[in-house]
Amino acid sequence: MVKAKTLVIQPLQGIGDYMWFIPHLHALANETPEKKVSLLTRPRSFADQLSAADSMIDDVIWLEIKKGKHDSFAGLWRLAQVLREKKYTKAYILHSRSLRYPLLCRMAGIPKIYGPGMGLQKMLLHGANTFLQKEDQKKHPIQRATQVMKNHGVVLQDVSTLHLGATAEKAAEELLAHMSPPYFSLCIGSSESQKKWPINYYIQLAEMIVRKKRGTILILGGPSEVAEGKNIEMALNHKKIPAFFVSGDLRRTLGVLKRATFIVGNDTGVTHAAPRLGVKGLVLLGQSQVPIHQYTNLEGVKIGPSNKVITPNALDQLFPQMVMDKLIHLGWV
Repeated sequence: MVKAKTLVIQPLQGIGDYMWFIPHLHALANETPEKKVSLLTRPRSFADQLSAADSMIDDVIWLEIKKGKHDSFAGLWRLAQVLREKKYTKAYILHSRSLRYPLLCRMAGIPKIYGPGMGLQKMLLHGANTFLQKEDQKKHPIQRATQVMKNHGVVLQDVSTLHLGATAEKAAEELLAHMSPPYFSLCIGSSESQKKWPINYYIQLAEMIVRKKRGTILILGGPSEVAEGKNIEMALNHKKIPAFFVSGDLRRTLGVLKRATFIVGNDTGVTHAAPRLGVKGLVLLGQSQVPIHQYTNLEGVKIGPSNKVITPNALDQLFPQMVMDKLIHLGWV
């Protein structure tokens, strides 16, 4: 089997970060004879699982920094030897300002290295005519990566699909077989506590949704949200509202999301998967959060300026009725 000869470097570490850049990965893969690329990224992206059924992602190489084995010059050298063995002919650094990645590619002997060209990067990159202008260097990483692609004449598709694989699709269908559609998803997970909407707010919102449009509430969360998810499920079931907490296998969870009418959720990876699965998504944003929906195919509802900050980020001031009003405005319920 022919292996990918192009390496793409995306050093942000969340699941959502992987979702953001699927269009860029696919666009670059389409530019190669093999129609595939390798990806260098962080373990918390779960990119190995999420790309397992994607023929355009040949393999995923972990970048282990921040107290990892690739810290320091010695760690960079170890990683460079891994890349050298793969004999890449080209590398793209999507958005990073760091000098680490062009230096890594030089140490790995990659002949052509492209990227944003910010600061000292310029000395180690090729294609000076494709470097970002100063105004573009200040933009969000998604925008920087998109402009890097444009500067190389690479066209992004409006929507790129997240491939889950037959096993995950079947598991999702089996899980939902005994539940009545339509399905409305609520994503309660987040790795940052200040980005988590209050649990009782999800319960109140679910009640409002089913009063307008009957169906099944699917609560999506990770291993750390099991107690919270089960509490929401029990509270809604007690009110005679069909609800089920979904956790465990990430791809199965995303398969469940794929069958939902829409998702309302925290600013986290599962919510950000919605556009890649053809599902409408609404992101819940607190006072200090970046309005990420402006850069992706998502909607957002954000708390406005407030004089009364009860908690960090003030997400508890984004009340359920405000979210419901947004859903009604969007015509989703």
